[in-house]
Amino acid sequence: MDYSGFHGPASTSEVFVGRESELRALRECAERAVAGQLWFVLVEGPAGSGKSWLASRFTAGLPEWTVWSTRADPSEGDLRFGVVSQLVAHADRAWLGGLRAMESEPNPQTPTFTVGAQLLQLISEAQEAGPLCLVLEDLSWADSASVEALGFLLRRLDADRVLVVVTARDEEDEGIGSGAWRRWLTALNRTTRLRLAGFSVEDVIALGRQSEKTLSPAAASRIVDHTDGNPLYVHEILTEVPASGLPHTAAVPLPRTVAEAVQGKLTKLQSSSRGLVDALAVLDARVSLVTAARVAGVTDAASALEPLLAAGLVRWWPAEPTSPIEIRHRLQREAIYESMSPVARRKLHAAAVSVVDANSVWLHRVAAADSVDAGLADELEVVATGLLDDGQPGRAATILLWAADLSATRTEHERRLLDAAQVLSQNLTLVGRALTLEGAIEQCTPSAQRTYLLGRLAMVKGDLATAEALLAEAYAASCDRPELTRVAGAAAGELIGLFTWQGRSRDAIDLGSTTLRFIPPAVRPIAIGNVAHCVLFEEGPAAALRRFAEITSLGETGRDVDRSEVDLLVHRATIHLLGGSITEAINDLASTLRLSRDGALVNQETFAYHLLACAHYVRGSWDDSAVFADRAVVLAETTGAPWEYVPAYSAAAMIAAGRGNWSGAEQHAHAAEQYFQNIGPPQFLVFPVLASTMLAQARGDHAGMWRALQPLTVPVNVSGWTAAFEPWWRPLMAEALIGTDRLDDATVTLGRMDELATSVPYLRTGVAWLSGWLAEKSGDHATALSRYQAGTAMPVPEDSSLLYRARLEQAYGRFLVRRHGMRRAGIEWLRTAQERYAAMGARPFLDTCSRELSARGMQVDSQPTDPLSGLTDREREVATLISRGFLYRAAAKELCVSVKTIEYHIGNAYAKLGIANRADLVKRLAAARGE
Repeated sequence: MDYSGFHGPASTSEVFVGRESELRALRECAERAVAGQLWFVLVEGPAGSGKSWLASRFTAGLPEWTVWSTRADPSEGDLRFGVVSQLVAHADRAWLGGLRAMESEPNPQTPTFTVGAQLLQLISEAQEAGPLCLVLEDLSWADSASVEALGFLLRRLDADRVLVVVTARDEEDEGIGSGAWRRWLTALNRTTRLRLAGFSVEDVIALGRQSEKTLSPAAASRIVDHTDGNPLYVHEILTEVPASGLPHTAAVPLPRTVAEAVQGKLTKLQSSSRGLVDALAVLDARVSLVTAARVAGVTDAASALEPLLAAGLVRWWPAEPTSPIEIRHRLQREAIYESMSPVARRKLHAAAVSVVDANSVWLHRVAAADSVDAGLADELEVVATGLLDDGQPGRAATILLWAADLSATRTEHERRLLDAAQVLSQNLTLVGRALTLEGAIEQCTPSAQRTYLLGRLAMVKGDLATAEALLAEAYAASCDRPELTRVAGAAAGELIGLFTWQGRSRDAIDLGSTTLRFIPPAVRPIAIGNVAHCVLFEEGPAAALRRFAEITSLGETGRDVDRSEVDLLVHRATIHLLGGSITEAINDLASTLRLSRDGALVNQETFAYHLLACAHYVRGSWDDSAVFADRAVVLAETTGAPWEYVPAYSAAAMIAAGRGNWSGAEQHAHAAEQYFQNIGPPQFLVFPVLASTMLAQARGDHAGMWRALQPLTVPVNVSGWTAAFEPWWRPLMAEALIGTDRLDDATVTLGRMDELATSVPYLRTGVAWLSGWLAEKSGDHATALSRYQAGTAMPVPEDSSLLYRARLEQAYGRFLVRRHGMRRAGIEWLRTAQERYAAMGARPFLDTCSRELSARGMQVDSQPTDPLSGLTDREREVATLISRGFLYRAAAKELCVSVKTIEYHIGNAYAKLGIANRADLVKRLAAARGE
């Protein structure tokens, strides 16, 4: 397959009429991109409406631009990163150095996030030469890995001189998988949507004129009425119109469909021309004239080509050395292929085997077979096994299905069919294909594997009762049979996941105790993680870590981890975080991301970023927390794993609220709530509750906090993840109760919080703050003073909650000033809290503290203590990295944005801060720290 995209104008017979308003809109979008305003254009229309013609005509008018183009093909929908490979082919090979996922072409085993991030670096390089136009044709047919990688890329572009033109058929003409990217693209406020209508009468007359054929308005009107103005259909008819024109009388018949029009042309071709176009239909690619002629067995290729060009069936690039040709449109190709006899097809497919690339050879060998072929089926199975090892499950399943069709016995046919279905069903991006095989699976002879697959598909469809019954049946039928260990392990893994999802932790733990050893390696880390999490839910972090150590071989540092076990690091980091071992959690997550950058496939990568956002939030590194929360949201939106949306948006709401970004916090909190309501599971209740509660906390709205926490006052809701995150929501509940004068309830809640602090040490600071405040509100000033003094005397280790520490210092300072007559000491504690809030960028808390100082008659600097407070979130992130010594390219890589975006935001930051360069920025931040 030639991956070089558009190749400029084809033969001189190409004609183009109409579409002036669409071209004008595209040129306006290009002007925005030149000015540094990223813009998207979605060109939609039915098959044959001229989407490719419009894109080609538009890009031909961009001489000062770099144009990178791709064209997805439904026959390659299972070729992982097939469309991305087309983009990479445009890049200067020198740019690929250091990009491990791109050194030749994208490695199929590389995570889509990593490929998207490295594509972003290539886009940055390409923009150095000027504005860039990305043309993504027929995106709905792209392989899912490419769609995810491109989705990440497009979401990370910002202040870039890039125009993205996407073409796609109308939604009703497309299959599964097109909806997510289309919804995202059309929701943007920088997307222009163009829907191509049919040609007008004037367009048809002009098209005839360009083809040197005269059409009366009546004749043109008849063509428009007959074809709905479909450009391809019109073109097919006009190539058959005599130079004198088309009579308008209805007595002259018109072809009823594009296929019928193509058939009419084929009947008029000489045998050599028909053979050449048939070969092109079989090859289904842009190939050299010599290659097509070789497959067709044509000796005079040039003479055979001429009638095909005149008939408008073929495009030709005569300026290129190999004179490549291809059928003009997929509808024409389908009509030509359907018109061929089975014998002719088989012979041409056999001839194609010697000229196509390795990705296509098996398709042609299968198509050339005219009966069952046990030998070929065996070969295909070996190839499928290799593809699975290489990280190409979609392609492997396709080839297994071909092998099933060629199998000589029913037993072999069913075995290969079920194996293909199992490959598809265990991959989230491919499970839709597995569902299309459900009927065929049901027709197979009853077996443990068949039962397992039907149970797996029932779970995908949300029929959990049926899923559990079938999976339990499959496990019972296979657990004592060594030859069915793979099925037993797969069924056990699914059941453990089902129990975990439903909050049945004890059932998951019990099943895992006897089955983890024979669960297939590909899914064993997920099962281990589920069991460890269930122990966490039931028995707490310490017991979960002990169980984790018993069932894994991970070292304490997380180094030297086998790539197949990288997800185990995420699971262990979760336990560390919820047990208060923040540094150890961050270390495990850092190892996870390092392995991901090196090409390891991390199924839990989105959750890893959510955990990092949470860990840095606790430690007060809110700039880092914001970066990781942003990454979690982008990954969740890109990969589309439903369960990842809720925690990702929750983390984003948390940090946005803490920084006073009210609109962002409200948006993210609403998204977390909506996804929880639509997707669940019930035990994820804690995430939207945390988002809403922490938004109310940042606003100082204790009644709002209490309202948001109401679901957690129902004991049945406190299980699973909600129970595991108790160290997060219990202090919020205590704060809400004290703030709303529910002091008796607050006493009980603080008692439970004190218990939690024995295993989560950073809570001790929170206990000191809240118990001092409770005593103060109860009128027990002696106890309040004692608690505040004890809390502020505690050291501030690395795994502290700096927000709790600042809240404690602020409460103590306020208490000393108000109740104890120690104004000077109280003001010092308030200033200490103020500085801590400023360092975190905790704007709402900083403002509250500054107001308290002002109310005590203390002069508060007109310049805020936080020197970056006037910047947007993105400007702040960029400025923070630049101040730490990051060069622009390194900062772009760290934030997963383009270099142009870094240049744009740091320029804005310098202007707002009234400084000129990095040195000034470093001085400004050092001065704010008192250095």
